[in-house]
Amino acid sequence: MDELRQMALFLGGKAKDTGLAQEIGPLNPYERRIVHLAIAEIGTVTSESIGDAFMKTVIISTKK
Repeated sequence: MDELRQMALFLGGKAKDTGLAQEIGPLNPYERRIVHLAIAEIGTVTSESIGDAFMKTVIISTKK
């Protein structure tokens, strides 16, 4: 799961630098939690899960 965390941090940095939302997924609940916790460390970006099934996509974007 360290790869997933690194991918989340990479996409978080990309969202911060470009201002464009980034997508990762579909992910199960455990994987989404790893992504949300990694994004929370950045501070200037936020993440949210979208979808209505077990597997959801996480959108990473800059805070408004």
